[in-house]
Amino acid sequence: MNLETEFTRGYFERMASLEDTHPWTRGMRAITFELLKKHAAADMRRVLDAGCGTGRFLREWLETGVPEAVGADLYPAAIAYAKERCTGQWAVASAASLPFQDSCFDGLHCADVIQHLTFQDSASALDEFARVLRPGGVLALRAGARRTLGNKPEVDYSHSYRLRELRMELQKRNLTILFLARVNSLPSLVEEFREKPARDAPVKHIEDRTEHDPRSWMLEKYLLWERRWLLSSGLSLPWGHTLIAIARKNATHLA
Repeated sequence: MNLETEFTRGYFERMASLEDTHPWTRGMRAITFELLKKHAAADMRRVLDAGCGTGRFLREWLETGVPEAVGADLYPAAIAYAKERCTGQWAVASAASLPFQDSCFDGLHCADVIQHLTFQDSASALDEFARVLRPGGVLALRAGARRTLGNKPEVDYSHSYRLRELRMELQKRNLTILFLARVNSLPSLVEEFREKPARDAPVKHIEDRTEHDPRSWMLEKYLLWERRWLLSSGLSLPWGHTLIAIARKNATHLA
């Protein structure tokens, strides 16, 4: 794949439009920020969005009062676009190899990135997240969840996690789970029954979504109900193509 031709300015302009308007992207940001408000320290000074894309999440993070924000993304066109959307510090870098010192961030957000890396780079990215977080720092991670129906193959650049698997991966990196749940439950189940994806079906990315779906209001109402239920109960849902985890770096290393 030629990154210069695949991930152009136009690609990120479309992504930005979807991030701004689609109820799914708004719903995922909303639950993440509510979880951060609940579990992260109120005096976070420096935060990182690893895989920042067009900078939409980072802009909202700054609006909560965080004084210093850093965005990292593999694609130069994403960084160029993000610079236009918000102020911050920027790095063209993979989540699997972050160009930052140890223990230098109070908070770290990464959404829908690690499942699109190789298996090795996904593991390296989790290592990096734990490395750059300060003791007591909080990770907000969104990743693809294993489907309930069907047998989509797990391959490099297109894989997913079982809930218990992601829990173990975070815990062995000295991170304490504060919240971990499947989300987007009912829409995911409907999609599985409707599509019955073949083993080689292409993965849907954010840029494949449609902001003008006439059923968008239904999705928005559902995600609001789901968010309220998850935040009040702390329980995971039985289905959902998305996992959200909030984890805190322990002050001391595990034996």
